[in-house]
Amino acid sequence: MEGYNAATQREEWSKKNYMLLTSLKAEKTEELIKLARSSHTRIYKELDYSKGLTYCNQTFSRNQITWIMKARGDLLWLNGSRFNEARSRLCSLCNLNEEEDINHFLGRCPVLRELRCVCFEKATLEDNEIISVLDGLKGWNNLALYVEKAINYRKFLVNEFNF
Repeated sequence: MEGYNAATQREEWSKKNYMLLTSLKAEKTEELIKLARSSHTRIYKELDYSKGLTYCNQTFSRNQITWIMKARGDLLWLNGSRFNEARSRLCSLCNLNEEEDINHFLGRCPVLRELRCVCFEKATLEDNEIISVLDGLKGWNNLALYVEKAINYRKFLVNEFNF
């Protein structure tokens, strides 16, 4: 009888710990989503944060997950990035004189038009379409492929032509 009580107590303790950890995780997730929604960038306020983990739970490579996370989290090293304070914020690739932010990079830069056509089947993307892309509605594979190819192409052009 004594062994039964110890086993029952361990099981109850395990269940209570699981409930506590689940609750803490939900609270932390909510806190982080509130922080993201208060971001300086309008587009990140409109993302569907329930979609964020779907690409981590599918069979994507670590490289693909990294590119998706960087795009969704405003972590691409673009001139208009919140982390870039030293240089011009204008796009290094085109002559539209637009800030090189996620909207320009994913949706408007004419230098990246062909890649957008391949990945998203459109030459330009409106803001609502950019949100759809960042939410994976055009396919996580397409987002990861676009970001990886576009960033590498950007690096090549900037290094080659000293932009």
